[in-house]
Amino acid sequence: MRMITAIEATAADRLGVALADAMPIYAGLPEGHRGKWRPSPTRSREPWVSHVEAYAWSGDGFAAVASTFTRLSEQLGMAGETRQRAAAEIYSWGFSGRIFAPTAADVDQVVAFANALTHGGAVGADVPVWNAYWTKVACAATYGADLQPNLTPQAIWDSRVATAVCWALDRSSADTQDLAIAQSVLKIPPARPNTGLRRRTFRADQRTAWMSCYATTSPSRRWRSQAFGSQLLAACARRLNAVGAGGRSDWTSFEVGAALFVEGY
Repeated sequence: MRMITAIEATAADRLGVALADAMPIYAGLPEGHRGKWRPSPTRSREPWVSHVEAYAWSGDGFAAVASTFTRLSEQLGMAGETRQRAAAEIYSWGFSGRIFAPTAADVDQVVAFANALTHGGAVGADVPVWNAYWTKVACAATYGADLQPNLTPQAIWDSRVATAVCWALDRSSADTQDLAIAQSVLKIPPARPNTGLRRRTFRADQRTAWMSCYATTSPSRRWRSQAFGSQLLAACARRLNAVGAGGRSDWTSFEVGAALFVEGY
């Protein structure tokens, strides 16, 4: 089976273009904000660049994070305990001292599933586990696919990234029909209208306050959200490269996800 249809993938591609042209919404976070990410409008005239530069953990900077992900991606490509240790490290990323020991079966299944999505192939009916931590494993497992033609690397599709996409598309030139298609994939339960959205209050008339949450949906829906979000971010990266954002033509979907994480923090 395929997680998203060709029509849904095309809609995600168009929404990625709209997102690239609309983001970021604001520059800088309020004084006293607890987060470590503080994009500054003076750091770069290109907001996408300033947001990526602001992405760091414990002051290491984005380059260090990218280097770590390169290593973890290589380790996930190995077998046995090396792959399990890499998944455990990714799973605890951002939570110092957290101990988690994923099973070999879960890690193998998530890695295989993520790679199948990246290469556009059909996936098995046995859908793996998924949550905000496994999306990082999926991203790391396909990290090497960035900038390769005809491949769609898996994004880190967590609530902060989803919030930024939601916020930006509501203020973009996105086609209403494309938003409706996205809503059918990423809809959240009416009883919990803000589940999975971060730090923002969404108006009743907002078009896109429907981004996926993982807490109340089935594994199949979560992976549909993962596939759609990854398609959208990859299209956003292609658009940034086409317009030469920040004087560059080598934007990756991983960098797009980092900028969106900062925006949605």
